[in-house]
Amino acid sequence: MQRFLAKNRKQTLIYKTQFIRQKSIFGFGLLSLLVMASTGFAQSGDGSYSNNSLLNSPSVGYSSTGGYTLPSLTGPLPSPPVNQAQLSTLPVSTLPVSTLPISLLPPAPGTAPNTSASYDRNSVNPDTGIVENLALGVLRIERDLDNDLGVNLGTTPREPYHPFFNVDWSIGLAYTHTGGTQTGKNSAVLTPEFSLTHQDLRGQYSFAGRSSLSVNDDQLTRIDETEFSYSGQSALDSVTAITSGASIGLSQDDVNAPGMSDTIVQTPVVATLRGNIGIARQMGRFTFEVGTQAQRQASSDTLLVGGLGQNNSDRNFSRLGGTLRTSYAFSPEISLYIEGGVAHDWYDGAPIATGRKLDGWDYTISTGALVNWRDVLSAEVSVGHTTRDYDDLGLVGMGSAVFGLDLAYTPNDALTAGLQFTTNLTPADASSGQVASVDYSASGNITYGMTPWLDLRASGSALYSLPQTGTNIQTTYTAGAGADFAVNKNISVNLDYLYTWAQLLPVTAQYQHAGTIGIRIAR
Repeated sequence: MQRFLAKNRKQTLIYKTQFIRQKSIFGFGLLSLLVMASTGFAQSGDGSYSNNSLLNSPSVGYSSTGGYTLPSLTGPLPSPPVNQAQLSTLPVSTLPVSTLPISLLPPAPGTAPNTSASYDRNSVNPDTGIVENLALGVLRIERDLDNDLGVNLGTTPREPYHPFFNVDWSIGLAYTHTGGTQTGKNSAVLTPEFSLTHQDLRGQYSFAGRSSLSVNDDQLTRIDETEFSYSGQSALDSVTAITSGASIGLSQDDVNAPGMSDTIVQTPVVATLRGNIGIARQMGRFTFEVGTQAQRQASSDTLLVGGLGQNNSDRNFSRLGGTLRTSYAFSPEISLYIEGGVAHDWYDGAPIATGRKLDGWDYTISTGALVNWRDVLSAEVSVGHTTRDYDDLGLVGMGSAVFGLDLAYTPNDALTAGLQFTTNLTPADASSGQVASVDYSASGNITYGMTPWLDLRASGSALYSLPQTGTNIQTTYTAGAGADFAVNKNISVNLDYLYTWAQLLPVTAQYQHAGTIGIRIAR
C-alpha cells in the first residue's frame, strides 16, 4: 500500500512539473509578442528585419576605427561615417548596446584577442530589459567568433598569429676554381645570411646580415664581404613618414683578380660605417623629402712583396651630407622629381707623394622620373651635374654630367629582369698613381624559373673610367650564368660560371674564368 501511494505521488509531481513548464513557455511567448507589438520591426543594413527598437537609433553604428558607437544619453547624434571596406570584410553586426561591461567592449588596437571568454547565460543582468540582455549575448558570441577567426573587430592579433619578428636565414657552402692569366686557385667559400623583419600598425623595421668568407690554396683567408644593416620606415600620420637606416661592413678585394698588381700580396680590409635619417611629407600630389647622411671609411695596410706594408691612412675619411627632394605625381603611374645634395669629406691624412689633403665639397643637382606600370615595369631615370671643390686651393676641382637608370621588369612569377646604369666621380689616389676620374658603370641580370625545381640565371656588367686628364685608364667586363636546382623547399644546389676581363693601366689586360658549385640550406 505504501509503495502504491509513493508511486502515485511521484506521478502527480511529474504532471505538475510539465504543466508549469508549459505555462512558462506560453507566458514567455506571450511576453515576446507584446514586446514586438509595442516596438515594431526595424530593417537592418542587410535588408532583414528585427524587433529591436534600438536599431533605429541614428547614433549607433560601427566606426571606422574598429569600435562601436553607443547611443547618446542626452540626445541623438549624427550618424558617423562608416568604413565600407572594413564592414565588407568583418563578420560583425551593428547591434546597439546602451551600456556594456568593460569585459564586452572591443579590445584596444594592438592588443591580443581574448579567446578565453564565452557566452554565459547566467551572466545577464536581471535589472536590464530582455532586449538589452539579448544584445549582450549576441555581441559576446560575435566577439568570440571574431577571436577564433583571428580578426577581433579589425585589430591585428599578436602571437601566435603574427610573430614579433619574421625570421629568414640561409647558409651556403661552395667550392670555386679560378684560372686564366694568373695561376689557377681553389677556394672554399662560406656564405651565411639572415634577416629579421618587424611590422606594426605604423611601420616596418628590418635587420639583416650577410657574409662571404673564403680560404684558398695558399691558406689565405679573406673577408670577401660582410655587412650588417638596419632599415626602417615609420608613419607619424597619414601623410608624414620617417625613414632611417644604418650599416656596418667589411670588404676585401681578391688579390688574384684580373687587373691586380703583381706587387700586392694581400689587399687591405676596408671598414665602412653608414647612417641616414630622413622625413617625407605628402601635400596633395607633391611630396617633400629631406634627409641627412653620415659615413666613415677606414682601410688597413696593404701587404706588398718582401713583407713591406703600405700605409693607407690617406684613404681614411669621414663624410657628412644632406639632400632635399621634391616630387610631383603627374599620374598614378608617373612621378617627376628634382633633387639637390651637398656633402663634405674630411681625410685623416695627406698622401706622401703630394702632401695635400683631399678634403672638399660635393654639390649635386639632378632631375628625373619614376614610372610604375601595374608593378610589371618600374623604372627610374635621372640626369644631373656633380661638382667637386677641394678645400686646398692648390688642387684643381672637377665636374661632370651624371646619368642614372634603374629598370626592373617582372611580367610574371617566372621571369624577372633588371638593368642599372650609374655615374660617379672618383678623387685622385696619389698612393696608387690613380688620377681623378669619372666612372660609368652598367649592369644587368635576368632570372627565369623554367620549372618549379629549376631556375636559370644570367648577368653582365661593364665599368669604364674616364680620367680628368688623359685617356681611359680602366675598363672591366664581366659575364656570368648560373642555375639553381631545388632538392626540396629548404635545400638547393647551385652552379655558376663567371668570366672577367680587366685592364688597369699600366698593367696589361688580364682575364679570368671562375666555376663554382655549392649547396644552400634555407629556412
